[in-house]
Amino acid sequence: AGATVTTGNNNIAIGELAMSVGTVTGIDNVCIGSYAGQDLAAGANNVFLGFTAGLNATTQKQSVIIGCQANGIGVSTGESNVIIGFEAGEDITGTESTVFIGASAGKQWTDGGHSVVIGHDAGTSGANNICIGHSSGEAMTTCDDNIAIGYQSMQLGTTTGHDNVSVGKYTGLTLTSGAANTFLGLSAGMRCTTGNRNIAIGDRAYGGDAIPTGDENVMIGVQTGEAYVAGSSNVGIGTGCLLNAVAAASD
Repeated sequence: AGATVTTGNNNIAIGELAMSVGTVTGIDNVCIGSYAGQDLAAGANNVFLGFTAGLNATTQKQSVIIGCQANGIGVSTGESNVIIGFEAGEDITGTESTVFIGASAGKQWTDGGHSVVIGHDAGTSGANNICIGHSSGEAMTTCDDNIAIGYQSMQLGTTTGHDNVSVGKYTGLTLTSGAANTFLGLSAGMRCTTGNRNIAIGDRAYGGDAIPTGDENVMIGVQTGEAYVAGSSNVGIGTGCLLNAVAAASD
């Protein structure tokens, strides 16, 4: 442990090959666990705790990484991250000011910072995103500024859209390039993919098996617009309103 510390001061390395490969010039690091912080070089003010925690972190700064294989693969150069959980943030590289909490939370995340990811398998990538709940935002790619809260919220679509708010179990489940949508309630907007600036509030509002692609619709109420597909600029308010409507130009 600590075999390659050169000019670094006030470092603690405990465990087989902890802080032992990189030429350590950083200060005030704590690495506890086999291979924890193994490649650390100029990184400073970090806490790595767990088997291979921060394994390939080189210049990571001011970060807390706790858990077996947490940030255990990516060559991380970011700063001010909090990563807690088995395989949490495993692949991160230049991410900064991001929180990953939960087993495999942000596991495949690479770049994009200033995000909060909490839950098993939650979050994949992007900047300024909030993903809270099991598998929420699991397929996000280049999307930014999204909020996904709830079990499998915005989970399945390869999400590239931005500025979406999706709150509730299965909300925005298959969203892809759709942007600036608001989905609130069980399965609201569940099959929406490319639609923009839609508002769906209520159990299964705009959320049946149909795949809506319209823009600027407002659906409020239980099952409101559940079968809607291609209509745009429509308003449906009340339980079951527009329940069986398929498409309309503007209502």
